Amino acid sequence: MSKILNQKNYKQSILLMKSDERILEILHVPNKPSILKRTQSSCSACCISCVTPYCMKYLPEEITPQSKYFNTFPVDVNDNVCPTSAISWDKESLTPSINEKQCINCGLCASRCPVGAIYLTSKCAVVNFDINLVEKEDFTEETYSLHINQIQNLLKAKHIGQMLKESEKQMATICQKIASINTDAQQY
Repeated sequence: MSKILNQKNYKQSILLMKSDERILEILHVPNKPSILKRTQSSCSACCISCVTPYCMKYLPEEITPQSKYFNTFPVDVNDNVCPTSAISWDKESLTPSINEKQCINCGLCASRCPVGAIYLTSKCAVVNFDINLVEKEDFTEETYSLHINQIQNLLKAKHIGQMLKESEKQMATICQKIASINTDAQQY
């Protein structure tokens, strides 16, 4: 519908990273927020409330078949990144929120976060939000453009490290959480 009516996501405010210094690398660390390495400094990654929440929704081009040979196959066009719908938008903090009970700790949201603000613990994914690392600005064309530029620069940064140390215990926890989910298909 948004393509037909050309709707835009109008927010009252927008979050911007405080430093204009270019981010060279995003270092992923298990059980902690990622570290943003800049040319002369570094800091913890913090959610910047992306206008296009990559951690929550796939882009249309990511879920649309690209080949003429696959157009006749049934396609799940659900644009939710989280297979259990554990991630939702918190309208007060303007950031994603993760339901610990629903999260299976698969890491899809964390792997898609351009900032590296979502990290995995032994139980679930967590969104790091630190108001000291961002500036809340009025939503204008200029701040929107700055926000988009910051995200594009983050997407170009080199990602290093690892989000989670895999272990038998960790995999057992994920499998246990998946097994405990009651789906519509199980009711028939």
